[in-house]
Amino acid sequence: MICSVRFLSFRPPYFFTTYAVRSISIFRGSILRTPLTCDNLNSNVKKVEYAVRGPIPTRALQIESELISHPESFQFDKLIYVNIGDPQNLGQCPLTFPRQLLALCAYPALISKNSTLFPSDVLQRARNILDSTGSFGGYSHSLGFSFVRKSIANFILKRDHIRSDSTIILSDGASKIINVLLSCLSSNTASLPTGVMIPIPQYPLYTASLSYLGLFPIPYYLHEDSCWGFSIDDLSTTLKNHTDLSLPTAFVVINPGNPTGQCLDASQQLKILRFCYDNNLLLLADEVYQDNIYDKDVKWTSFRKVLLDNKTYQLGKILHLTSTVHATNLVDTLVCPTSLMAERFSYFPGLT
Repeated sequence: MICSVRFLSFRPPYFFTTYAVRSISIFRGSILRTPLTCDNLNSNVKKVEYAVRGPIPTRALQIESELISHPESFQFDKLIYVNIGDPQNLGQCPLTFPRQLLALCAYPALISKNSTLFPSDVLQRARNILDSTGSFGGYSHSLGFSFVRKSIANFILKRDHIRSDSTIILSDGASKIINVLLSCLSSNTASLPTGVMIPIPQYPLYTASLSYLGLFPIPYYLHEDSCWGFSIDDLSTTLKNHTDLSLPTAFVVINPGNPTGQCLDASQQLKILRFCYDNNLLLLADEVYQDNIYDKDVKWTSFRKVLLDNKTYQLGKILHLTSTVHATNLVDTLVCPTSLMAERFSYFPGLT
């Protein structure tokens, strides 16, 4: 069965092209078979659970509709959505700097026409970006604009007081790069699924992504009575109990914690580094909330800095492994507030 499908080209010249393709319905003998149904849907997709978009917000949408059609049915007239971290939804004013910057870069004529409307630092940043990119909105290097990556390297130097010679890769949000990294861990050749240790409680991105990619979650539980800390003995026991069910390959740490908010000190970070080294685990350090620390007595330190400051220890071997992705390399995901517009990025020590 043949049908006609039309595609629009988004590169010049702009045109419609018609192709003859096979219909989405396929005849097998005399029986019409539908290729995609709930029954034959990828089983990994059906396993995905994402709490922030689960049954509670679904029910909220129903109530919102009922408030319009039958307002007398409820003792309230408005819903406030708190299922996802969206401060603007709760009334926080959006940051003006990135919006003004985007406006100027997308329409450079505004720079000269409205020089009094925009702050001088925004105007200068827009000029720098346009001078560096040549054409804002076009294709960039696959790693991201070099001038942004240099800005990030300078940020790391100022933060850790150690020069960054790592490969920096820009991504459109931390969730995107986390999924990319997790997909790299998936192995189609191993007899057991790839195991990834994840903290509980944690942001549901990890459990959802692991299910979707066919990876095996190995939950390790944080202890509320010890300020959401962990025990190395518990980690070892958890790992041992899952070696028959999976091939443990990676360890996820969220620091500062989400949603728990704890901040690990250097001694705790060293314990995790030691644990990953001893068990040949890739450490995935999620540090996107490094600026969200509200206790003046708490000092946050990156895993990268802790590792490099203690390179005289045996842990220093981690830095001298081959340039390929080795299970004891450190992969760090974080937010760089001083770069282009709080770009989220990852850097890969030891990779070239």
